[in-house]
Amino acid sequence: MKKKVDFVELCEMIRDGKQPRKIKVHEQEFEWDGIDYENSNGKTIGFVFVLDCICKTKAIEFYDDVLDEIELEYLSAIVKPFRDKVDYITKVANISENTESILIVFKGYCALVLFPPFIRGKMYKGMEIAVRYTLEELGI
Repeated sequence: MKKKVDFVELCEMIRDGKQPRKIKVHEQEFEWDGIDYENSNGKTIGFVFVLDCICKTKAIEFYDDVLDEIELEYLSAIVKPFRDKVDYITKVANISENTESILIVFKGYCALVLFPPFIRGKMYKGMEIAVRYTLEELGI
């Protein structure tokens, strides 16, 4: 999922331990390796350069994978037999029980699949509550 962020928002993300894993600078995509950002050609840019770009352009585009590897593998396997019928997947919350669940909604049907609940904030952390994610946005 792509987002644009300004300098203050990026600093807040870093402070909160939410370092963007992937960014786009001057039409080139870079991935965070724990120290710097590196592109597919092996070109590395430091975090200071990223901050400098933000100061000059006032915004930088970044994106993170919504699902981690295990979540992606699991959901991909679940939807594989009926992938072309899935309209969207969303995360829903049950505030009174402090739980969340994953909901798969199908195109043109009054059918859905509601996964068993899990403790709020423990799984599918990259998904926001009540956002309708397409399979493409989730990388499925």
